[in-house]
Amino acid sequence: MAQADKCQRPLRVLITAAAGHVAYSLVFMIAKGACFGPKVPIVLILYDVPENQDSLHGLAVELNDCCYPLLNGIEITPDIQLAFGNFSVAYLLASSPHKPGIQRGDLIEANAPEFKSYGEALEKYSRKNVKVIVYGDCMNTNLFICSKYAPSMPQENFTTVAQLNINRVKAQVALKLGVPPTCVRNVIVWGNDSSTTVCDISKAKVIIDENEVKVKKAIDDCNWIQHELPSIVQRREDDIVDCQEKSAGISAAKALAQHTRFLFSICVPRSYICMGVFSDGSYGVPCDVVSFFPVCIEDCKWTINKNLSPSQFIRDLIILSGCELEQERDKALAILEG
Repeated sequence: MAQADKCQRPLRVLITAAAGHVAYSLVFMIAKGACFGPKVPIVLILYDVPENQDSLHGLAVELNDCCYPLLNGIEITPDIQLAFGNFSVAYLLASSPHKPGIQRGDLIEANAPEFKSYGEALEKYSRKNVKVIVYGDCMNTNLFICSKYAPSMPQENFTTVAQLNINRVKAQVALKLGVPPTCVRNVIVWGNDSSTTVCDISKAKVIIDENEVKVKKAIDDCNWIQHELPSIVQRREDDIVDCQEKSAGISAAKALAQHTRFLFSICVPRSYICMGVFSDGSYGVPCDVVSFFPVCIEDCKWTINKNLSPSQFIRDLIILSGCELEQERDKALAILEG
């Protein structure tokens, strides 16, 4: 069982849209040590609008009844100043979830003002060394907006979660080859979290019968790799919404936990991982957008891995996704700035 270090000051963790179903799964992972490790005491700050406060109090009751040794406290508030005034790590979750029939443009229109308010709160009330993790529909554009309205906060402090798409690719490869997902590694996703997400298994490897081989060689089906696999991954969220009338919850929380462990160097793979970060123009992705990239983590800081050589087919898809990111960024700015 996880035991908190009694001499260590609790890590204060903020979660927005905390009454949502992603947060519901995430808070229990944080409380049991799945995000920050088995020895880090936690204080949860749960923020949501006033009409959701009863749900948050019910969530707090459940958390307290679990008797997690790492959970040192729970603070519930509808006040954005109180929520953003004292924390070290924030999970900024979108409160406008993917629902049946909703269009991506509608989500951008709903999320842009919300993440503008989060950015303004970061700028006014938060320390400038906090880490901010953004997740939800249109997350890369949401992060861009949030950062734009928190100009004094380093862009390096912001990331979005590519890990759910990584997990989806690994799961499909594993199903195709009849192996556990843990046998698949070095999957890459590039670009936006949308129908243009680029699934790249050119560097991926898989263990089959105790031998590590390239995934492309093991599958040996170009149509599946270039078309069927990306289509499955890109439509995964829509398929989940069609089945249960809400977006991914448990799998999203699992991906958030993995992302956190990678970001804080608690568990880092041998080579690289993928995150949404601000582009510096690498791989043809436009600057001034947030895109999924392969990154390396050292001392809790990310850098884009610039040593890869994607095929021309993958490069063309990366550029296409980058164009979509520019369009979504401009749409969000037009909504906010008129």
